[in-house]
Amino acid sequence: MKDTLKSAGGVGLAAPQVGVLRRVFIVDYEDNLFECVNPVITERKGSCEDTEGCLSVRGKYGTVARPTKITVKFQDRTGKPVTMKIQGYLARIFCHEYDHLDGVLYVDIAKNVGEDRT
Repeated sequence: MKDTLKSAGGVGLAAPQVGVLRRVFIVDYEDNLFECVNPVITERKGSCEDTEGCLSVRGKYGTVARPTKITVKFQDRTGKPVTMKIQGYLARIFCHEYDHLDGVLYVDIAKNVGEDRT
């Protein structure tokens, strides 16, 4: 998944996007790679609308409301439990990838979907 994410130039990738039916996603953001197995978002706070795109819906963008802060629990690739409190853009990425695990694409929840980022 890491190689696929890197070659696609994305910041996150969920296993179902590459045909693997597991509750796993990865996020590569600011030189940190998060490998999340069986994630659960246990807390959501705030709300912020911003533009999102997706490797599964190339060339289209839409405005999506996401929490500004979340708490997420998951296991890393070795099975070690991890709890993270994250905010801002990283929280948005985690929520976007988490949605993929439940079969939700950003276009399903976006206010609008267009061809460019304006």
